[in-house]
Amino acid sequence: MYRILIPLLLLLGCKSSGPEQAVLDSAEYATLNGFTFFIRQVGSGVPVLVCHGGPGLDHTYLMPQMGRLAKDARLIFYDQRACGLSGHIVDSSMMRLDTFLNDMEAIRMHLGLERMAVLGHSFGGFLAMAYAAKYPDRVSHLILMNSMPPTYTLWQQNNDALFNRITPAQRQEITTVQQSDAYMLGEAKGYEELFRVMYKLQFADPERIDSLTMTLQPDFETTSQTFNAMMPDLINYDYTGQLKMLKAPVLVIYGDHEPGVDRTIQTFQEINPSWKLVKLPDCGHFPYIEAFPELERAIASFTKQ
Repeated sequence: MYRILIPLLLLLGCKSSGPEQAVLDSAEYATLNGFTFFIRQVGSGVPVLVCHGGPGLDHTYLMPQMGRLAKDARLIFYDQRACGLSGHIVDSSMMRLDTFLNDMEAIRMHLGLERMAVLGHSFGGFLAMAYAAKYPDRVSHLILMNSMPPTYTLWQQNNDALFNRITPAQRQEITTVQQSDAYMLGEAKGYEELFRVMYKLQFADPERIDSLTMTLQPDFETTSQTFNAMMPDLINYDYTGQLKMLKAPVLVIYGDHEPGVDRTIQTFQEINPSWKLVKLPDCGHFPYIEAFPELERAIASFTKQ
């Protein structure tokens, strides 16, 4: 198995009731499933594979805030295929959901983990649910942070609710970006600006958008088009039945400003009433920015189960 290691930093760790542990901060390029992945590990403790959203973004939009969870867990960030610092030359036929799940499993095996917690944000939550459904015995904890809901129907309803919130002034702002030279030429900075305008609508406090890291690769427009191959896997998906069979503990977190949050949480509660459900006040789609202390407490206490 071929891999290129970026220099590792082993820092002296935090003291606990047990022996002093080393806190890992490492990054590498690993070739798995015939594809090169960028993997970064931070912290020590329960291993947590972090699935970023998109599709087409990378792990950096979760940083630096999510990295602060490393004092309680070993966070495993990775860029999905065709994203960020991972390989970008892809055959669109290899952009199906099952391939992405096999990538996650290959990372687990590469790191020598018997089981791992899986945390997914937004589209990453969809991947996390699907991975737990396919590899239930490999999941120690499932954490869904403002995840796509467990059914396609609910996802569509929530998307409709989001777009119904957009005011005429906000629509004009979106149109202005779409008519800019950078966007029309397919430049990454044009897409970055569009995403910032769109994501601003998903904050409880729109001013907090300035805390969101957004750096797209120069070939973003080209690589993002390969994700169209995954559309058949998104249409009419429903994981309610498979999630009912999951034995691992589940934590579901949403900001109260998320469109359709109440019906989404109710759906998860109906799947399994014993799951831990958290609704964060004054918070939108990015709780690690708008409600980090509450998010940190919820995840830290949950992973200790």
